[in-house]
Amino acid sequence: MIRRTPLAPGAALLVALAAAAGAPAAEEALEGAAGNPAATQQPRPDPEPFETANLEDPVFPSPRVADALRLRIESRFLPGATFDSFDADLYRPALRLRATAPLWKRGAVQLTARFGTSLYELDGEDGVLTTYASGGVDDFYTTSLDLQVGMRVNDGRSLFVAEEIWSILAAGEVRSSWESGAFDDGLVGRGGLALGYEILDVFRIAVGAELGSRIDGSGIRIGPVATFRWNVTDRFTVRSRGIGLQLEYALTPRFEVFVTGLRESDTFRLERRPGFPDDLTFRDEAVLAGVGFEWKVSKHVRLNVEGGAVPWRKLRVKSRDRGDLFEEKADPGPYFEVRLEMRP
Repeated sequence: MIRRTPLAPGAALLVALAAAAGAPAAEEALEGAAGNPAATQQPRPDPEPFETANLEDPVFPSPRVADALRLRIESRFLPGATFDSFDADLYRPALRLRATAPLWKRGAVQLTARFGTSLYELDGEDGVLTTYASGGVDDFYTTSLDLQVGMRVNDGRSLFVAEEIWSILAAGEVRSSWESGAFDDGLVGRGGLALGYEILDVFRIAVGAELGSRIDGSGIRIGPVATFRWNVTDRFTVRSRGIGLQLEYALTPRFEVFVTGLRESDTFRLERRPGFPDDLTFRDEAVLAGVGFEWKVSKHVRLNVEGGAVPWRKLRVKSRDRGDLFEEKADPGPYFEVRLEMRP
């Protein structure tokens, strides 16, 4: 399951081993790889996609929008993932602070700050990734600041039903996802614009486009964005989550259960290393399928517990010019997640 596209078989491993030994050896390894005809082939087109095609909790200009502050603490654990050449544990704690407020009489604004870290424990000596990790590639960080604005455009007039709201949603974000020492290289910016439609307490959807810079510095990318939520009944809700869906059922006003399935990915910019391409990125992408519950402990506190399976997962190290230097898939494994949200 290991694929090294732009370098000859074994060359990528040689390069990685040379990195642990120091810059001169790394340069020799790169020169040796470059001398192989396989190293001159062009990498396959594979631009980095956005981390998500979903507008996370967009702010709709509902008349019920009020001043609100929410703090969420979460932790995800993917234990014992088995790859061909190593085993890996991933622990990912994160913190999110969100403020929402009305904007004039027909709009709303939302500001979100996030910080998280991805801590990898790798066990094995034969994989390229493990060799990179021996040099320090095991802890990654993400921080972002996101501003969203929603403005109502139908001014009380309806097209389909009486309580519908048409709106324009705009968003801008500055984010960095980096290995220690590569914060500046990991900086990206993006902006999006979407058309929103909402029937109060029943249905909401937004569809639009997003434009942003790529983390590997290869230019600008444009992609679609979408989100929706449908309260089918007073107890049953269907909504988007990341690139996927979540089905929720309220057993009581304070306790609900849910089933979810989604694809997620994280891409981090690696620290520059002498003798190696200075545009390396590390990507961890997975499909999650799980169940969980949300307990409204009080008016101000909510607890969310989730667990399930990771049927598909892939790690890779990539260079913008050389393509994938390393790629490996994991056997199916479990995941667990806990989220605590406080609403003062």
